[in-house]
Amino acid sequence: MHGDEMDLLGLYLGGHLSTESPEFEGYDGVMIAGLSGNVDEYIWKKHEQGLLVDPPQPPISPGFAELIRDVLATGCFGATDCAMTLLDHSGNARKQLLEGIANTKNRVRASGKMQRFSAIMAGGKLGVSFLALDSSEDPGNLARQLECYAVLQKYAERCPTWIALAADVASSRLVDLCMFQSGPWQQDAELDRLAIRFIPTRARKDA
Repeated sequence: MHGDEMDLLGLYLGGHLSTESPEFEGYDGVMIAGLSGNVDEYIWKKHEQGLLVDPPQPPISPGFAELIRDVLATGCFGATDCAMTLLDHSGNARKQLLEGIANTKNRVRASGKMQRFSAIMAGGKLGVSFLALDSSEDPGNLARQLECYAVLQKYAERCPTWIALAADVASSRLVDLCMFQSGPWQQDAELDRLAIRFIPTRARKDA
């Protein structure tokens, strides 16, 4: 059996591409084959028969599909990295993220003040944060707050990778801005001081 890139794509579209799966435990190498049927059919119909067909899609809820579309539509640097990393989440983590976004926006509407939430995943290797506010009086405030808290939270949690999402509560989108950060933790006295001031508690949620 010989696998290729199409088999890997088929495995991804089937929703089973996770290198942390227990099925891979104890193996030095894994060959994946026999999963490109949907991809092969799409390529044949589109390019050989000239038909208008939809490409195969991974199993994804409508709400999470909307989130991914909005992340990519931001046009922010790193938006594709954010989307690809979010797509690697489990179904439970996706649901928690959508619920967190909705709850955060509701708190903003009730209080009139900026609200945030964050989650630590993948055994501390990945952090995801979301903040929402009403930026009608200061359109640039959303971007400033996103960058500030993204840098501080990644530093405070010492995560190698951090995805930061932000939204204006007046927007129809789930997400208006995003930011992707990746790199090893390095101690910084100024970030230490700011993290203690602005991030006094660190709510962790494994998913």
